[in-house]
Amino acid sequence: MTFQGRGPRDVHPQKGLEDLKPQAEGNLSVIVFHAVRYELLFGDGLPLGLLGSGFSFTTIEYFFNKKFLAAALGWFNRRQAQRKICFLALLVISGTIAPLAGPASATLLVPKSQSWPSGGTEYFLDGSTNDFWPVDMSGDMATLQTLCNSNNSNALSVCPAGGFSSLLEHWSRTNFKDFQRADVQPYAKQLSGSNFYWPIHSPSSHIPPRYALGEARLDDKSRSNTWLVIPHAAPVALSQQVMVDWWAAVAPDDITQPSKIDDRQASTTHLNAITNARCSPPQELSATDSVVLFPSLRGRFDYAEPQKLSIGDLATVPTDHLSFRWIHLPDEFGALSIGGLFESAWNNNHSRIVIGCSAQAGWVPAQAKTDEYAFWTGWYPWNITFGGRVPFFNAIAPGEPLGLTNGRVALGDAWLALLTPPANTKVLTSRNSKPSTIEVILEGAGLDDRLDIVEGQNLTEKWSAPTSSNGTRTRLIEAIICSVVADGLSRYGSHMVYKNATNPMDLSLRSYERLPDFKHRIEKGARALDIPNAPEGQTTTLRVDMQITGFSIRISLAGYLAMSVLMAHMLLAIGHVIWMISKRETLGCWSLVTDIITLAYNSRTVAPCLKNTGAGVERHSTVRQVARILARPHPETCAMDRVELVFTDSADIDGKPCLLEAEMGDVAYDSRESSAYETEPSDSSSVLDERVYTTAKDTLLAKATLAKRKGFEQVQVGRKYC
Repeated sequence: MTFQGRGPRDVHPQKGLEDLKPQAEGNLSVIVFHAVRYELLFGDGLPLGLLGSGFSFTTIEYFFNKKFLAAALGWFNRRQAQRKICFLALLVISGTIAPLAGPASATLLVPKSQSWPSGGTEYFLDGSTNDFWPVDMSGDMATLQTLCNSNNSNALSVCPAGGFSSLLEHWSRTNFKDFQRADVQPYAKQLSGSNFYWPIHSPSSHIPPRYALGEARLDDKSRSNTWLVIPHAAPVALSQQVMVDWWAAVAPDDITQPSKIDDRQASTTHLNAITNARCSPPQELSATDSVVLFPSLRGRFDYAEPQKLSIGDLATVPTDHLSFRWIHLPDEFGALSIGGLFESAWNNNHSRIVIGCSAQAGWVPAQAKTDEYAFWTGWYPWNITFGGRVPFFNAIAPGEPLGLTNGRVALGDAWLALLTPPANTKVLTSRNSKPSTIEVILEGAGLDDRLDIVEGQNLTEKWSAPTSSNGTRTRLIEAIICSVVADGLSRYGSHMVYKNATNPMDLSLRSYERLPDFKHRIEKGARALDIPNAPEGQTTTLRVDMQITGFSIRISLAGYLAMSVLMAHMLLAIGHVIWMISKRETLGCWSLVTDIITLAYNSRTVAPCLKNTGAGVERHSTVRQVARILARPHPETCAMDRVELVFTDSADIDGKPCLLEAEMGDVAYDSRESSAYETEPSDSSSVLDERVYTTAKDTLLAKATLAKRKGFEQVQVGRKYC
């Protein structure tokens, strides 16, 4: 079941609960009031403490009140125990259901945003696993270089630098103080588990937007580093097309109409690009210094103390701009893919900040999912399996060679040149050549600003000044390096999924042929695409699954508990209807407080039973007084048209029998002989025992036993006087 609406704001669970609770209590009140009336009229009566149960049973506190307990226990000890047990059970069950029926109904009826499967299919990449997820990228990149060159590398989405413009736009909106939170959607933490989360777009429509997700380093612990995961572009591009065709096929169906669902989502599991980086503390170096500190790794992820590396061609001429270049680190630094050297603008032509950074690239299994809150705005990584990261790492003994791809993807100069080519941007006057794309991004993030230092302060102190968000310029450099390397890595092999990768307007896919019954197959989750005719091992098979997200009702543990409450409510209602039909009795009186007050006011005074109750009932003996509703003769007309609330067959607060006063001329009926007696007119008044029964014979007669006391005489049997 689906509900129309675009978000939680369209549903008001609290309002629904408030509407349902009074209805449930009203239904139960009808049942309880009927039982109360039946006991008062046709049963042995009810204790005073239970007379108001029809009004008070909806609150749990009522059942723990001493008046209720005293009345129930005192009444239970009397005859007809089974009947009384049934009445008390009805009262307790109704009192339990009443406060729960509203929330139970809301639990079942108020929809929640949920997802349910809506199809899926296998799809095929035209190439082997190594064509899309290589572990050694240190060799020749001839195929890629034919597509990407210095003129189009940062303008074509299938090239390593295809995300340059998007990265520049993102980092230009941040600075080192707030880059960990800037440009982050408000739902990012809930959605991904991280606030370090933003989309990377491509300059053409070849590659759909993908989200970079990760964490920025917050401290200097050995395992702390900045990392990012970005979905691989090749399977995402094919999954996007599957999504488009799936939606075109199922959209005409009633259940998938846009007005009835909140979102449509797809997910596909494969290897995705991951990069983690860490930079050493800043160094203030002059023109004569050539030794730079670079972070090193112990094992796979533990960073050791930075090690020194001599850079023979370190800049010696002061410049007014920053610079960055890639550095190949020796195996002594651990399983690192590449190093990076950052140099700030010179300060007064004497020195500048130099920072050595280390990066480790790899592939990690994860789901790539469409954005949950805005359909088809991008794909983000989810359920990242860090333990399945490749290449795998094998520990080595001291002195043994590390291996080119041991725990890292090897990056070579050919690929790095395509990753950070010269940017097509305005050349600064002091530069001898165009800045690289990563240098433009660093400048856009504000890292080329000159540092104004005061007397007694050095450049490193100014550079490393902490902020409230633990952001520093050094950690910002780490994040930029991670984003550039991970984005370039995620685009590897993406040109192989297109028939014409160099033409952004041609979106024709290779190895993408829909079967004739595509709609039927994809809805059932069967293979809906034709298998490519390629040599064995030259096709990579993956799967994409779709689901619809919307407001729906789905049974859960809470739902089963709610159903049990409503089922009990329903059984009570059905039982009440059956009982009324079988008895052929429907009573609608005395269900309001005003009705009870009027009945009590028209009844005869019973002061001995209820004395000392003007300010409230406190004593247990009082609440145990049993009341009944009887038909009594009118004192003037003798007609049996007077209904009164009387207290019978119980003890008053002094322990004496509580007797009803009979006025002169009243008729009493012997319950044993069904004979009528008249109280003899005298100066004294007669008193009747409270044990009264009602029968229907010609006329409704009240039966009683005449209590003989001094001053009263029984008259002739069978005479009826008023």
